[in-house]
Amino acid sequence: MQTQGQLDGWAGGVVMDGGDILGTNRDCYYTNCTNLKKDEIYIGAGLHCNHVKKARYISNCWFEKCSSGGEGGGLALQNDKNTTVVSCRFTKNKAKYRAASIMLMEQAPDT
Repeated sequence: MQTQGQLDGWAGGVVMDGGDILGTNRDCYYTNCTNLKKDEIYIGAGLHCNHVKKARYISNCWFEKCSSGGEGGGLALQNDKNTTVVSCRFTKNKAKYRAASIMLMEQAPDT
């Protein structure tokens, strides 16, 4: 799968939210994915995974020239303890604040 895109939301490529059934993201090429939303954090321009409840694998994917208006230029994993990233390439990704390639963020539980 090849993904290119621009989006004024969480990801320029793909958003995989907790309810998704897709368990494996394999052999994908995310290129020139851009998040246009400025000054947002924890975005992930290529791929954004959020609140994964079941095991998920990101394997043999290439994140190239993805750009985030906040953090996580290539990949953002938010509240995502069950995702394994294996044999992926990250080249020439950008983020306005930090984590040009991968952003990992764990949110405190609501009390």
